[in-house]
Amino acid sequence: GMDAIGRPLTGLPLSVSMGREAAPIDIASGAAFYLGDACLGLLALEAAPERSVLVSTARRRELRAKLVHSIRWLTSQSSLLLDGDRNAPNRLLFDARAYLACGALADDSTIRAVSNLFIEKFRNSVTPAGWFLEANGWDTSYQAVSLDIGMDVAVLLAEGTTRTGLVTDLLRGSAWLVTRVAADGRVESRGNTRTCSGGEAFLDTPKSLALTSVVIGLARVAVIGAAPVDASSLDASRRVSGWARGNSGVNPCFEGIL
Repeated sequence: GMDAIGRPLTGLPLSVSMGREAAPIDIASGAAFYLGDACLGLLALEAAPERSVLVSTARRRELRAKLVHSIRWLTSQSSLLLDGDRNAPNRLLFDARAYLACGALADDSTIRAVSNLFIEKFRNSVTPAGWFLEANGWDTSYQAVSLDIGMDVAVLLAEGTTRTGLVTDLLRGSAWLVTRVAADGRVESRGNTRTCSGGEAFLDTPKSLALTSVVIGLARVAVIGAAPVDASSLDASRRVSGWARGNSGVNPCFEGIL
């Protein structure tokens, strides 16, 4: 839920604990994460011919008003997000997606334009080798998340230099991630700065390697970002999917050298 000025309510279930009081950046970053998804969902619903059968016009109008109210609040938090998410390229893309998707829902070019600040900062995090600078190093799990969310951003962008530059970086990032996928589909986590031996945790649970994100991120860049289809990335996506299906319950973190 949202409060009177559009900020997300911060009450959490008793079963959930951050171990500390939520900071302003936690609230703003979390809001961007969910607002992007919500606005994309409503945009897709509004484009569906059967939208009025699925959800009444009144309900859709009410939801749109709430989301627009919230993105206007999030726009006031853009400086906080730029600073707080500066070392997490995937978060910068979540932020950009929220401003683009919700700006489209609000039909507000000013809100959409805020996304450019986050896209530029993301692009500055792309190393010559192709990995994205997550907490002063690479992370194969978050690299994949960036590929997935980055393609959302690219699809929402109008044709032009910003979109072309972003897609170019995502293709480079995908090519690097492919080098961390073994022939059998195992994904290397050696050297990850945040997940697996990187040591980060969320809600007291150590962060593992998100194989679903690897599969989806590589596939989306291969099919949507490249023309013709990037066969190397698509093949790697299929290998990871095969390994995951055949190794249910196995720790996906792999510190070996491929």
